[in-house]
Amino acid sequence: MEPALRRLIKRISPPTNPRFSNVDWARLEKGIKLPYPPSFKEFVKVYGGSIWFDNLSLLYTEAKSATEVIKFVKSVSDTLRCLQSNMYDASFQRVDLPLYPSEGGLFPFISDYGGGIGCWKADHGDPEKWSVFYWVQGPLVNLKRTTIAKMILGFLEAKPDMIKIWGDVRSYEIERIRLTEVASENAIKPSKPRRKK
Repeated sequence: MEPALRRLIKRISPPTNPRFSNVDWARLEKGIKLPYPPSFKEFVKVYGGSIWFDNLSLLYTEAKSATEVIKFVKSVSDTLRCLQSNMYDASFQRVDLPLYPSEGGLFPFISDYGGGIGCWKADHGDPEKWSVFYWVQGPLVNLKRTTIAKMILGFLEAKPDMIKIWGDVRSYEIERIRLTEVASENAIKPSKPRRKK
């Protein structure tokens, strides 16, 4: 198991029986013609389709049928439509990156309720080495190589890149620092970032 996922499990307990965790990865990957990173598959097995902090949800399907996969592929195209001709860096310089299903295109795996979309740049064979780009309705933030568990830990630890995309955890009400499936008494306290001396 990925070390970041182990750390996250210690901070936020996963559901006993996570919803949407029984994915037919072979069917899904065949349908989208891409492999998923093993760290993402582990994360889904542990946390399923839980909604994080009343804000974040993973983008995938359990792939129970070929029809479900076809619908998912269509939803991916719909999700990416807002990125077409609308990708800029922090200086508002245009960024030209291909979108799925183009070779090496951005493929979405997480979204937030503010309209942000996290995508892998599926540009080579090892999905664990794909860069992550996060679109926040304009500026595209390059998180480089990371995993979903590292992203959530980064948010909980108020890391600058995660503040850029999801805001500062220290401004969240304590009741929101949880999984939607988990009772509020399991909420955790955000950690304070270390100050440089």
